[in-house]
Amino acid sequence: MAKLKIKEPEKFDGKPKTPFRSWWESIQEFTAFHPDTAERQWITWVGFLLSDEAKEWQQHRRRTLRDADTWVQYQIAIQEEYHDPREAADAFVKLEKLRYQGDIKAYLTAFRALNIHAGSNEQGLQRVIDLAMPDNILEMRASQFRGVLNDDEGFLSTTYEAGKQVERLKALKAERTEARGGQPRVGGAGSGSTTGKDGKTYSRRQKDQKKDRGQSGQRAQTARQQQPANGRRWEGTNQALEGVPRSEVTKHKEAKASCWRCGYNSHRTHFCYPRKTIGGTDLPEAPAAVSGATSSKRQREVEATKEAPRPKQARTAAAQIEDHDMRETIPIWAEDSEEEEENFEDCADF
Repeated sequence: MAKLKIKEPEKFDGKPKTPFRSWWESIQEFTAFHPDTAERQWITWVGFLLSDEAKEWQQHRRRTLRDADTWVQYQIAIQEEYHDPREAADAFVKLEKLRYQGDIKAYLTAFRALNIHAGSNEQGLQRVIDLAMPDNILEMRASQFRGVLNDDEGFLSTTYEAGKQVERLKALKAERTEARGGQPRVGGAGSGSTTGKDGKTYSRRQKDQKKDRGQSGQRAQTARQQQPANGRRWEGTNQALEGVPRSEVTKHKEAKASCWRCGYNSHRTHFCYPRKTIGGTDLPEAPAAVSGATSSKRQREVEATKEAPRPKQARTAAAQIEDHDMRETIPIWAEDSEEEEENFEDCADF
């Protein structure tokens, strides 16, 4: 049976930028592979792998100790000479920057390699890993193990199992999506969820509410389009509310709507034109538009006054005539308010 061979380590020059720990680990692996070699031979063999500053250190030690040097003492001395005091601190900085990138096995492998130099353990080790993990892995680990993990290996093993489970679920969802033709299923079974034109997900209830708001806005727009440009449709409040359910009128009053007949706020009761109330109740057919110039009681009195010739009055009554003329120019909206107040008592039973 052929004897296995292992490649010899690279040379070490002893300079500050040359990593000593990784090189020394390769020396230990090589010596362990050849257990029958004498200790003094290992000292000589290592000396052939040294160069530059490290070679000078080796020669100085040999001239000083000669045959008194041992392999155990030599290992301690070379590690003390070239060990980087900042190696642990640098490794810990790299450890804190290490993040999970979708592969829990790759993360923990890199973590273990850095932690050899950083020496993190117990609470410090757990804190570094918890900060590097996404929420779904932490939640999965908490659901799988309920308790306090004081053992480092137990903590690493539990985190690994939680990460593998999350990755399996992710792969399963991707497979299901691909099986459906690349279209992800929105919402659970029976949830009634759907995706709108804006790309947002709406539940069935939200969709119905959005539809109702759209219909209400459309009805209000239609009502505004049906409003006559001039004049009003009803002679008075009683006529406008005739045939309208009392419960609807009461509801509109309590809502402080400007129109008691239909419940909308875009007009007053005398100008009510919609065919349905805001609640969807059918309204009686409205009569033809009534001219605003002959709709109110005050305006009719003004017309009657215009038809009869005015008697001559003394100059002292000029102020009264001017006041009478001012009343003739009262705007229609003011007349409607006064007439609704006059008719309020007549329709109080609604």
